[in-house]
Amino acid sequence: MKKAALVYLILITTGFILVSCQTTNNKENRNNQSTKSDYDPLVELAGNKIFSSLKNNVIYENSIQEDGDYSIVYSDDTTNVEQNDIMKEYCTVEKNTILVGDLNNDGIDDFAIRYICGPEMGNMFSLNWFIFLKSGNGWIQIENDFGGGRFGDIENIIEIHEGIIKTELFEFDKEAFSQSNNAIIKHYKLYGNILRLSET
Repeated sequence: MKKAALVYLILITTGFILVSCQTTNNKENRNNQSTKSDYDPLVELAGNKIFSSLKNNVIYENSIQEDGDYSIVYSDDTTNVEQNDIMKEYCTVEKNTILVGDLNNDGIDDFAIRYICGPEMGNMFSLNWFIFLKSGNGWIQIENDFGGGRFGDIENIIEIHEGIIKTELFEFDKEAFSQSNNAIIKHYKLYGNILRLSET
């Protein structure tokens, strides 16, 4: 009786291990698969804008990641520079920051998207925003000063609605040496192709 119980226990344990291994493998396979639904042409548009501005740099990576972000790794001209002295930098267009809305009241959706840049070594960074107006089959880029950096104010776009861009501004507290936790809400309106602070 004891021997039979022992054999039964071994069979149950072995079966559990096999099921666990199969489940783990299935999860790994799913995680390794590239999901085409993560691709967004708006991200690629923004990424191509950055890439075209780096034509005089050395590009190490220029691709859309599995999560849909657009990643570029680059450095200045490396001619006559030792390999260990090369300072690589990155720019990442963040897919999950896309905001869509009608900014110029023409009944057509425009969009904004954030990108972050900085050196690969260290913890410095700068936040920046692209704003694009839909125009026929193309896009018109609107200049702006939104974003910020590690040791400065940070202003992020949170909404585009009925001709207004709504932002959250977190001011940098020099005494506490950190961003404030209290957001200042601001509104901007487009006049021609220029964004100006609005009272509404």
